[in-house]
Amino acid sequence: MGMISTIKQMHLFYKLKDAIYKVDIPKVEKYLTQLEKEIVNGIPVNDDKVKIEIFKLLGMGCAMTKRYHEAESLFLKEIALLEKDKVGIELFKAHDNLSEVYFQQGLFKDATKHYLKALNLDEKINLPYETEIHLTLRGLVISYMKQKLFKEAEPYARRELALRENLKCPIIDSVADLSYIYFELERYEEAEVFFVKALFLVEEKMLNADKKMLANLHL
Repeated sequence: MGMISTIKQMHLFYKLKDAIYKVDIPKVEKYLTQLEKEIVNGIPVNDDKVKIEIFKLLGMGCAMTKRYHEAESLFLKEIALLEKDKVGIELFKAHDNLSEVYFQQGLFKDATKHYLKALNLDEKINLPYETEIHLTLRGLVISYMKQKLFKEAEPYARRELALRENLKCPIIDSVADLSYIYFELERYEEAEVFFVKALFLVEEKMLNADKKMLANLHL
């Protein structure tokens, strides 16, 4: 893909942006296809901030429509521009997005590399509280587990669980992951603790679902 230049192209670009944030996959595909027809050589954009936004949204669009090789190229271009003079949430998200592209293709070693780069940024700067770092940690933990690197996964699984508890997010998957990790590390007492906790959480979830169903029957 080239660069956005004409008014028509800019209009399509904003339509694409809207479709991405509404997670409207058919429209994302539609506007990507239209942009491909419109952008041939295009007039180069000199403003790096504009280029970054273009690469980011085109990359997100390609990732959402499973055009992973194009998404990879676009996110790498975005990262290259961001690394020139900026360290912040934009670079965190760019590495996180690229990690997801590799993850979806089963390229877990590459995914791990960029998840770690994203998390390294979190340690250097104060990312906004609402940044979903627990999802980045989840991706990293699974990527390590897929490579059978359970020792490497353990501290990040612990960190993910603590963060989820702090944010009051669901923790069943994190607890189950730790049970499996400790089992593979032959730390059976710790594995049992998390296994029992996971069972309790599942039972609690089922009980709450039953209560909700009964309440609806009495309406």
